[in-house]
Amino acid sequence: MSLLDKKNREKPRFRWGAIRKFKKGYEEKGGVESGEYGTEKDEHYFTGGFLKRGKVELLDTDEGDAPIEKGVKKRNLGKHWK
Repeated sequence: MSLLDKKNREKPRFRWGAIRKFKKGYEEKGGVESGEYGTEKDEHYFTGGFLKRGKVELLDTDEGDAPIEKGVKKRNLGKHWK
């Protein structure tokens, strides 16, 4: 792994820090006002635990493009973020 790859990787964060960073990306593009953030966050989840660091990632989907929420705690699902 090159040094450039190490710099571009997302560092694990605590849950609210990771969610704020995710939302900030949509604010910079103007996606929060247009409602894009509200629909996109439903397709994401936080990978960490209560005290464990993690990052925001896409949920896996089935053949019908419905997100698979099995095995993800309710508080880590994007649709439950404020």
